[in-house]
Amino acid sequence: MLGPPGSGKTTMLDHLTLSFALTGAAIPVFIPVRQYSTTLTVLIDRAIQRFTPTLDWDGMHLLAQQGPRLVFLIDAWDEAPPFFEQRITDELHALLDSHPESSVVITSRRELRTDVSAGWARYIIEPMSDQQIRQRLADEPAGEELWNAIRVTPALLELVRLPLFLQSVIFAWSRELNVKEFLIDHVGRYQIWRGHSRSEVPADVPMDAINGAMARLALDMTLNRRMWEGTERLSEIASEIATPEGSAALVRVMSNIDPLEFSGDSFRFRHSGYQDSYAARALVALLEIPAAFTASFDA
Repeated sequence: MLGPPGSGKTTMLDHLTLSFALTGAAIPVFIPVRQYSTTLTVLIDRAIQRFTPTLDWDGMHLLAQQGPRLVFLIDAWDEAPPFFEQRITDELHALLDSHPESSVVITSRRELRTDVSAGWARYIIEPMSDQQIRQRLADEPAGEELWNAIRVTPALLELVRLPLFLQSVIFAWSRELNVKEFLIDHVGRYQIWRGHSRSEVPADVPMDAINGAMARLALDMTLNRRMWEGTERLSEIASEIATPEGSAALVRVMSNIDPLEFSGDSFRFRHSGYQDSYAARALVALLEIPAAFTASFDA
């Protein structure tokens, strides 16, 4: 399932997960690929234990042998670290070989770089048309008035072609809020991982800045052998990466993302796998710039 950020890919997987769980037609296994750091089975274990601490992958494997088939719902394949993508592909093939009756759904913002889905059905989520937007707005009070306001603003019209942002605009409009200010104030909500994924929002907080800040933070904490870090470090890193105007927004985003856990004026990575994965990304980036790599370790 291919589609741009905010087009509803993760929401569709959420819906499938809930539907399978309620009907018992299959055992859903939601796999957030962007959190991959060691092996696929470790990632599955972590994903399962977000919902229940009494079950792990081995236990789910036994359930599948006794009852319904497994359905692997793999979210945000494009967000897997590139140097892990072939390994994840090989592990997934092995997993499917051991569960030939299982089904798989993969979401991605772009075409997959490996042969993981060769021969599979392929669905592309297209941006909403003017007609689809108007149909959605028809269910809202003063929906026609909102449509007239949207259609005369080209940037806003392009934005609401993605369901996530259309719903946000409807929410702001229904409460008589300034739509632009509402979207900017809620940039953190769109950027955070929601436990397993995130969506890009057109704002002054580019995804590269968020990933770069997280990688820098993880590497610093790893090199200095610190489990906890003071919140002032977020501001320091943000000021080094973003413009003065974007620095505050970057801090706000990082203060609301799932991989970081806060306690008072300190924070840590919620799971060591997060820290390991981001630190590894920082090292790979630094290895491409030997001088920067040396300077980082000297510091």
